[in-house]
Amino acid sequence: MKKIDDYLEFLLKEKGESILYKGQEQKAIISDATDNINFYDDKYIRIDFEIRTGDTIGYQNNIWLVISEIDKNRLSYKAKIRKSNYNIKIVVEEVLCEFISIIEGVNLGIDVGKFMSLEDGKIKATVPADDISNNIDTNMRFIKMGKAWKVVGVDKSKVGLNILHCKKDVYSANDDKEDEIANKDRIEV
Repeated sequence: MKKIDDYLEFLLKEKGESILYKGQEQKAIISDATDNINFYDDKYIRIDFEIRTGDTIGYQNNIWLVISEIDKNRLSYKAKIRKSNYNIKIVVEEVLCEFISIIEGVNLGIDVGKFMSLEDGKIKATVPADDISNNIDTNMRFIKMGKAWKVVGVDKSKVGLNILHCKKDVYSANDDKEDEIANKDRIEV
């Protein structure tokens, strides 16, 4: 029985869609990750070169983040990707850094088992892991969606991703609401 790897070169050439990976145009087979209508536009990507969790992919004029482990077959790599919905700015070691992210509202409070909304003040922000984002720690802040957010926990259990657990914070005198920069005074001049 033939598998997709046996036809991969043909499929990429005939049905492959253009993506941008590390500044180079490549071909990939892209398919929806679910048949159900979902708020997040998750897709599967199959390619003939190595990718890693946390890599970014340019597709359909958007930036997508590899959010799953990689399924490696004989000649192909398959992963789930999700469209980035926000860029966030965080001051890391006195430098203003901007991160591609996927922000999700937290729907369930584990502490009391009740449902909460975004207005209750908890979100998750998933960013690619790298030398800079690995330095994001608790009590660091950012501004997004018209609110200030404080990092209360950093989950590094998924290799390639840093998941920031955040809660709504109050604005301080050093926040630049217009440019969405929290703690602007901490940036080295």
